[in-house]
Amino acid sequence: MSGKDYIKNVDKACVHTLSQLIGYQDNKVASMTLVQRDLFTTTIMAMDKGTGVGPHACEGDAMVIALEGEGDVMIGEELHLLKQGECIVMPADIPHRVRGERDKFKMMLIVSKPELSNQEK
Repeated sequence: MSGKDYIKNVDKACVHTLSQLIGYQDNKVASMTLVQRDLFTTTIMAMDKGTGVGPHACEGDAMVIALEGEGDVMIGEELHLLKQGECIVMPADIPHRVRGERDKFKMMLIVSKPELSNQEK
C-alpha cells in the first residue's frame, strides 16, 4: 500500500457503508471530509432533523447524494425532496441550501471547481 493519503478519514482496502462512516449529533450538522483539493472536495454530512447548511453559492458544481433519510434541497427558488439513493446537482453560482427538515438526513457532497485561468494563477 502507498503511504500517500489522497482520501482521508477512512480505512483503505476495506469495504464501507457510507452512511455508517458518520453519526448524527443533536441539533447539529456533523461533517467529515474525505477529499480536500483545490479543485475537488468530497464530504459526508449528517444533519439532525431541523438542521442544514446554506443558503450560499459555490464557484463549482456540487452534487448531493442522499445516503439516509430525506433532505430538502433548495436551488434558487426551486425546492427538491431528495430520498435515499437519489442525487441532484446544484449548479455553480446559484444560491442553494440543504436541510434535514422532515427527517434526519445523511449525504455525500462532491464539489468540482473550475480550473484557475492563467491570470488567476
